[in-house]
Amino acid sequence: MLNLTAFKSPAKKFREVPFWSWNDWLEIPELVRQIGEMDDAGWGGFFMHARGGRETPYLGTEWMACVKACVVEAKKRGMHAWLYDEDKWPSGFGGGAVPKLSPAYREKALRLREHGIPDRPECVKVLGVYSAVKRGGRVLDLKAIPKDKTDAERRKGQTIFYIYQWTAPLEVPRFNGTSYVDTLNPQMTQAFIASTHAKYKRVVGDQFGKTVPGIFTDEPSCMDGPEQRLPAVPWTTGFPTYFKKLNGYTLTPHLPSLFFQVGDWRKIRYDFRRTIQRRFVESYSKPIGEWCERNNLKSTGHYLIEEDFKGQITFSGGGVMPHYEYMQYPGIDHLGWKQIHPTLAKQVASVASQLGKERVLSELYGCSGHRSSFEDRKWLADWHFVHGVNLLNPHLSLYSMRGERKRDYPPNIYYQQPYWKHNRVLSDYIGRIAYALTQGRRVVDVLVLNTIESAWMDSNGYYTTDRIDELDGQFKRVQDILLSDQRDYEIGDEELLLRHGVVRDGALTVGDSSYAVVVLPPLTVLRETTVRLLEEFVANGGSLIAVRPTATYVEGVKDARRVNALLKSSTVVDLSPAPLRNAIDAEIPRSVSVRARGNRRVDDIHVHQRNWSETDLYFFTNCSRTRAQDVAIHLRGPGKLTLWDTRTGARRALPAVERNGYIVFNARLETAGSLLVSRELGKSPAKPSVAAKKGKAQRRLRLSGDWKLRRLDPNALTLDTCRYQFLSTTRWSEELPAWKVQEKLKKNAYGTFGLRYSFEAKSAPRGKCHLVMECPELFVVSINGQWITPLSKENYYRDTYFRMLDITGKIRSGTNVIEMHAPGMHGHRVESCYIIGEFAVTNRANRHFALTTEKKTSTGVDLVKDGYPFYAGSFDFTRTFSLTTKPQSAQIRFGRMNFIHAEVFVNGRKAGAAYWSPLTVDVARHLKRGRNEIRIRLTNSLRNLLGPHHQKTGDQNWTGPAEFVNEKNWTDRYDLHPFGLSGVELVYS
Repeated sequence: MLNLTAFKSPAKKFREVPFWSWNDWLEIPELVRQIGEMDDAGWGGFFMHARGGRETPYLGTEWMACVKACVVEAKKRGMHAWLYDEDKWPSGFGGGAVPKLSPAYREKALRLREHGIPDRPECVKVLGVYSAVKRGGRVLDLKAIPKDKTDAERRKGQTIFYIYQWTAPLEVPRFNGTSYVDTLNPQMTQAFIASTHAKYKRVVGDQFGKTVPGIFTDEPSCMDGPEQRLPAVPWTTGFPTYFKKLNGYTLTPHLPSLFFQVGDWRKIRYDFRRTIQRRFVESYSKPIGEWCERNNLKSTGHYLIEEDFKGQITFSGGGVMPHYEYMQYPGIDHLGWKQIHPTLAKQVASVASQLGKERVLSELYGCSGHRSSFEDRKWLADWHFVHGVNLLNPHLSLYSMRGERKRDYPPNIYYQQPYWKHNRVLSDYIGRIAYALTQGRRVVDVLVLNTIESAWMDSNGYYTTDRIDELDGQFKRVQDILLSDQRDYEIGDEELLLRHGVVRDGALTVGDSSYAVVVLPPLTVLRETTVRLLEEFVANGGSLIAVRPTATYVEGVKDARRVNALLKSSTVVDLSPAPLRNAIDAEIPRSVSVRARGNRRVDDIHVHQRNWSETDLYFFTNCSRTRAQDVAIHLRGPGKLTLWDTRTGARRALPAVERNGYIVFNARLETAGSLLVSRELGKSPAKPSVAAKKGKAQRRLRLSGDWKLRRLDPNALTLDTCRYQFLSTTRWSEELPAWKVQEKLKKNAYGTFGLRYSFEAKSAPRGKCHLVMECPELFVVSINGQWITPLSKENYYRDTYFRMLDITGKIRSGTNVIEMHAPGMHGHRVESCYIIGEFAVTNRANRHFALTTEKKTSTGVDLVKDGYPFYAGSFDFTRTFSLTTKPQSAQIRFGRMNFIHAEVFVNGRKAGAAYWSPLTVDVARHLKRGRNEIRIRLTNSLRNLLGPHHQKTGDQNWTGPAEFVNEKNWTDRYDLHPFGLSGVELVYS
């Protein structure tokens, strides 16, 4: 049974562990201060993540001193200080040290080129030259020719192709002027471990397995995407020898089959991908995992593009699931403000369940933008939890927001955010779910075969083909049918079936997990070992369900008769919901069923079931971001139900009725809502109470009209355009976005330059005002001709690098001009500036803004249009209303959630807060007859202050650095998100 105390106040090991972006010059006192921020906000630890903008030398003396200091501070607080194994990403190049050691350690690829070889000679080793006829996009009559016969073949009208080994040159900026590495070379991996892991061991190794639980490897791949020119496939020196040992024949004569449909191309491609996959696992994943195991560390992290077949084939060799075997805490990467297909999480969770791994990590929230609310983050967290993830790694917490750092794939989830002081409401929730979903074992009795190997035969050195996408879509469609029916499953990978699959007691067992039913999605090919395992499974009473079209190849060789013989003892159905659901229902009864009114199926609710001793645990989540669902939930078998309140940490008995072998209860799952329920076997459920007499009708008091306003933080005006001037000329440029000025000035890096920002004021502000800019000490600054100097470092706005300069009394009615001058671009960046202080900002069509006098009242519907378009902070809305009697029940209900967090105070006492659905706060105990005062404190995010401001299409599902400078999607109009009260009302009786 769950422990109530542990549930209410979950231990730090169950709490979120963010990527802490070490992206500037690091100072130990500031690092220690920021660890305190994380602890106070309810996080369990942090990953010390070298990131873009880093100035402290990577793995140098100062770096290691910072690491050690953070480990010491984490130990004091009972937190966990996790390591990260690279300078940025992808992992393997050791900040540039590894590829410098030897060309053998630098990335390789097998490339195909037509007519000539464009790469530099020192990077090329030709393995074959071929002559062919190209006709209608097809290659005919391909044959190998000597290198000296190419001219003669061209004169005949033949096309010449070159296949060659390419070695990466040492010149790529994102690899610190070096290159990516050859992850198919085991000696490279040992050099990487020596360059990174062993160095950390010397500094903090005494805390391995204690305060330092593990180390993150980030997006390693066997062929780095951005540096590759397609068509290409992964390669390493000596690979033909390794291939022959595994497959029994020589690969070199068959190299054209990897790119063209020539020879026995299906067999060649199948064997090639199987071999590359195994080589990548053995050369990189296995030695790192084994080193971590020996040194009491958890290897965690994720691989590159795990969510679809084409990404896995291109970057993981053939599939990502075999790599997870060698990670103690395997993980995934979930990017963007969207729910990716569950395949992403189900793959890794399946391996963890099968091989007894207690935690599954997800790096999530990256690229979802500053708009992300607590409800947004909960929605994505629940999606991960229900599909098997139980360790959340939020992306990203910035040590510094200076310069381009502030645009590093937001959101920045950290102390700079206005909502940060409320972060614990989400971190406590996440800790409770993570605690609950690490108890016992997951209950799953259906195995869905991973069909990625069928896509190997259509992999031709290009990033994708229609056939690969079709197979990927069919695989996902089978999963969608099961998930929409609350029929849970796990995924079986054929490499892992080879290593860990056996038939035992009529079930197919993979490691620690056993399955009564195996589903084969549409596929083309099976392994010989898989066929034998399924034959044994069926012969011992196992249930095999195949979805058309069925396999016709075994390991790349056509053998429909062998497969058909297997299918005679199985159920074969079309790829359609009813036949597949009925086929599974005929074999095993369902454990869970969720139905809406009229016995209607509910597609958006997914379930995760666990069991220990005499207890079952169920976690339900509503994957819909727009629709609440009232449902009846049926659980097979009797028992006493307990509802665990994940918001408060309390629990209560859940009434239910027994019906036809199921226990049934009604529930409402709000938009992005969830439900955690346990069932104790051998006990009777609480009976539903007799319906009370109909009470008084609810009354509604719409709280519209004017509210009194009180701003709790300085207002802001973002200045993101300016003019520039070189010392050599007196002319100022036209007004341009600051990022464009940065590009212009980079071309004259050593010349003295000036910047001019301007803004309008309808009247001079009466109160305090400051100019906020980054690194003001590098500039000579004036406003309206008056010199101004920065305040002390303790005076900052939002980020410690956003320094304040006092301009109180220096702003005048009309146009105001800020000028700053500096000697060259070294160490300087052109960034937005901010005017902050006691004023309002007029907003004309989200294009033209001017400072003005603040009003004391407002409808509060949208402060963006009512004086605060760039505001980042909290606001109090206050008003009074009268009641003729004291209500028995009463709630404040909000309409649209145009805020991150809303606290409600009634008659001076805090009643509660709203931050995800249902957007209600119970206020009955604080109300009285007669006049009542209500105060609502709304808090927002950095979104309107920092943007991106100028996308024609507004915020989409992805926000990265490019979205701030995308000229193709650019508009001069500012895209600002509403902030205020919408549809707030008192509902009472």
